[in-house]
Amino acid sequence: MKQPISILPAIALRGTTILPDMIVHFDVSRGRSIKAIEAAMLHDQKIFLVTQKDPEVEKPELSELYQVGTVAYIKQVVKLPHDLLRVLVEGIERAELLGLEQEEPFLKAETALFEPDSTKYTKSLNEAMFRSIQELFQRYCMESGKISKDLAAKILNIEDIDQLITQVSVNVPLSYQNKQKILEAVSLEDRYEVLAAILTNEIEVFQVGHDLQRKLKSRVDKNQRDYILREHPRCANVFISASKEDRIARLCGMHHIDAEAAEEMIEKADKRRSEYYNYYSYKTWGAAATYHLCIDSSSLGIEETVRFIEEFVVKKLQLV
Repeated sequence: MKQPISILPAIALRGTTILPDMIVHFDVSRGRSIKAIEAAMLHDQKIFLVTQKDPEVEKPELSELYQVGTVAYIKQVVKLPHDLLRVLVEGIERAELLGLEQEEPFLKAETALFEPDSTKYTKSLNEAMFRSIQELFQRYCMESGKISKDLAAKILNIEDIDQLITQVSVNVPLSYQNKQKILEAVSLEDRYEVLAAILTNEIEVFQVGHDLQRKLKSRVDKNQRDYILREHPRCANVFISASKEDRIARLCGMHHIDAEAAEEMIEKADKRRSEYYNYYSYKTWGAAATYHLCIDSSSLGIEETVRFIEEFVVKKLQLV
């Protein structure tokens, strides 16, 4: 249910959504927006802020605006060079955009505030939502590193679920599309569900990003080790080969697979090894000139090959 219609000067925002309780500044350059601010300042300094669906549209029409925006209070206006205004606003309440009374010389919006959520939520549901948002926010802070410890502590000290959802929504750096989803969720339970889904997705994205960074770091570290060891005087490069038949027989015995599956494993493993070695060592995998010792383990067997390599390394590195 909505309250009576109010007519307010309006600004179509590009690439940003302002929520209730947000205090934020933005720059204004379009003529209609400047005139809307001037009109608001001559009255009660209230303005309706609504996000346009396509940031590239210069003069959006009603159908190109989202249906829910925020009634805000203009706290400060600063004139900048090149006919720019820097506006500081505080979001007050979410409201529905019912229509545009005028489009020139500035937008005048027909708006209606939403009635406060009068749903009687059970104590257990409130507690469940509260704990869930607290936990997700803590995980977000740990994974993202984008929220200062002081701010995180302040938010986590909030004891009211409504205020907790509001402050998390306002302070977590989200895309304007996600903020718009939160803005359009009118009831407390809807806002909880939307925010929880957004935080869960953000956490998963950060976790995937961290995994990718760890894998990249591991590869870089290996690359650096190969580079360092390449000319190290106490490094012995050994290439161990074996006949295809022996390799297949060994894999069949180890993994209890047939010869065809074993051959496929060998081909894939050799391809990975070759690509990795050639890329990171700047040498050619399997080329005799690349190694200090090349040995065919099929000729000596596993145990004798190990002994042979040990003797070679001792002599090569003069360990005795």
